[in-house]
Amino acid sequence: MFEKIKNRIQPPDTISVLDLARNVVRLAPGALGSGVATAKGLLLNKDKAYSIGGLLEEQASKNPDNIAIKAGSRVISYKEFNEQANRIAHLLQGQGVQSGDAVALFMENRPEVLFAVAGIVKLGAVASMINTSQRGNVLLHSLTLVKPVAIIVGSELLDAFNEVEEDIEDSTSVRYLLSRDEADADLAQPIGFMDLDQEVLHQSSDNPDSTGDVLLGQPAYYIFTSGTTGLPKASVMSHLRWMRACYAMGQASVHMKPTDVFYCCLPLYHNNALTLAFSSALGVGASIAIARKFSASRFWDDIAYYDATVFCYIGELCRYLLAQPPSPAEKNHRVRVCMGNGLRPEIWDEFKTRYGIEHINEFYGASEGNLAFTNAFNMDRTAGFCPLPFAIVKYDIDADEPARDAKGRMIKAKRGDEGLLITEVTERMNFEGYTDKSASEKKLMRNVFKKGDCWFNTGDLVRNQGFKHIAFV
Repeated sequence: MFEKIKNRIQPPDTISVLDLARNVVRLAPGALGSGVATAKGLLLNKDKAYSIGGLLEEQASKNPDNIAIKAGSRVISYKEFNEQANRIAHLLQGQGVQSGDAVALFMENRPEVLFAVAGIVKLGAVASMINTSQRGNVLLHSLTLVKPVAIIVGSELLDAFNEVEEDIEDSTSVRYLLSRDEADADLAQPIGFMDLDQEVLHQSSDNPDSTGDVLLGQPAYYIFTSGTTGLPKASVMSHLRWMRACYAMGQASVHMKPTDVFYCCLPLYHNNALTLAFSSALGVGASIAIARKFSASRFWDDIAYYDATVFCYIGELCRYLLAQPPSPAEKNHRVRVCMGNGLRPEIWDEFKTRYGIEHINEFYGASEGNLAFTNAFNMDRTAGFCPLPFAIVKYDIDADEPARDAKGRMIKAKRGDEGLLITEVTERMNFEGYTDKSASEKKLMRNVFKKGDCWFNTGDLVRNQGFKHIAFV
């Protein structure tokens, strides 16, 4: 596999010390704030009583009138957002949902997804984020893998859900709740479903007591792998990892401000959306603007409509945008930074120049991994920097495994060389992995550089660019 990749892609440049120094000096005015934000994220303790729901309650108290969510013509303040989440929390609690229970969400991008996620995590329960494009056996597998006690289905996906409903084990004990899309206001209530929209109207909008009991180390939601090598696996995202993304990415790297508007056209079951975009906005009381789906032809019109200053991407999105004919809207915007992963080095400069974007904050991080890289210093053609322990080790392509020295230890790749990226697992930077413990164990490597050490195998080939930067190859 690595040989094919190596032959297809020209590796990007190594990092120049002069370019890095220039950017560090240019960014110096914001460096203190960035350092404080990074330190806050790293010093968070998994046993501390704090959570996503707690942060939302703080913003609703401090900045009640700030716009939290934009979606089409809908504008939702932090006060309204928090109250909607509270109503869902009280409803689910009344239905017996407890801390540690999984609640599956099968809905397309709209504010109700964030209401539901926030309401679920306020109970200490876990939101199971189902890929909305899945159908048939794959959908059935994802819906049932974590044994949810309740499933919230958007009316826009009701037909897809109906195809697998009869095959859900213990379906009589699982609560089904329907969230109507605006276009389905007149839809008849399906048999066996609770009308979520009506039921929440009778619930309290007060903060539930349970929010204060949720610990940072608890799971917040499950993100499912693509399933390209078998059925999808559920990777665990804790409140702690979400908070670290909030500090390290949203504040230290992207320098989010309350006046920012973060445009998100990626599906909310994707980590780039639910972790990075959502945490970046919520962390400072800024706005997140949600598009129902990505549209290359409408992208820059949406950016202008929402007056967005930040957006998130995946690499293919960038390629689709470049394939569009030039338009006045693509430079008539206030976007100062975009954040994502997979922007290919060969189109990096064209993308940055054509759209006049000052900072491409490429990052690297596996959903199940224990640390991330971020282009905080605004270098070109890099997945960024990570201050935490990682290594790039030489890879034996013929044997399809890391190379070892005479003592059986792995060998670190030099600056400019490619190799397998591995990250050290420690008590502070633990590996949350998947819900499947055997699948989690397969991702760990032990006795890598010394007896007893433990490292997470990302499975990704990267280039060592120097100065703790990598490029995804």
